[in-house]
Amino acid sequence: MIRLNDVSYTYASGTPFERTALFNISMEIGDGEFVAIVGSTGSGKSTLIQVMAGLLPSTGVTSDGRIGLVFQHPEDQLFEESVEAELAFAPKNFGVDGDELNRRIDDAMRQVGLPEEYKSMSPLKLSGGERRRVAIASILSMAPDVLILDEPTAGLDAQSKRKLLETIRRLNEGGTTIIMVTHDMDDAARLARRLIVMHNGRVLIDDAPRGVFRRTELLKEAGLAQPTAMTILARLKQAGVDVSTDALTIDEGEAIIKKCFRI
Repeated sequence: MIRLNDVSYTYASGTPFERTALFNISMEIGDGEFVAIVGSTGSGKSTLIQVMAGLLPSTGVTSDGRIGLVFQHPEDQLFEESVEAELAFAPKNFGVDGDELNRRIDDAMRQVGLPEEYKSMSPLKLSGGERRRVAIASILSMAPDVLILDEPTAGLDAQSKRKLLETIRRLNEGGTTIIMVTHDMDDAARLARRLIVMHNGRVLIDDAPRGVFRRTELLKEAGLAQPTAMTILARLKQAGVDVSTDALTIDEGEAIIKKCFRI
């Protein structure tokens, strides 16, 4: 779906402020994948997804479908008087109208779990989590094949975060390719089937979550931690408990501890 072939990107090229953010990136992301991109601040994550989405020009990027990008805090970009008008704005600009426009609005609202009665409501009067879902629905109304999200849960409370992540998971199960930038290793471990670790503008690791989090030295080099479950189990092992540390999620960690202590 998306292919990068030896892609580099430099900001302010040829000026005293020149800074190279990506170095020789090559990868493919296929149909239906759920990819999490992780890395410390300045690692190149945001530049990478903007290159993928075509917002930053590069001759080394090709894609086979429509790509939608949801920026961090997308609710700050809501401006229409109603949810329906917000979701209609982008498709209308692409010439979609009539029954097809109505179908896209209804489908987008259904995909993010917004009830029909929200159509007439002002987005600005909704909760933070609901506004975030409206912003995502406004991208889904363009019927993208790939949905790229930059820190989608930033600033949300625990309940809103849980609902939004469940929405993203369902979108992927429905066939949408998901590329998610996140700083939360627990979310990455629980949801993604592939992790790309960025460090100093380069891909440091590209593997399944379990394979990534086993590489502790490289994670330390990138300034990243293991998921909570792995961290707790590692501390138990250091304390002399004969326990496996190979758990990605809290549920997996709980099962290992119960088995170890025969609970």
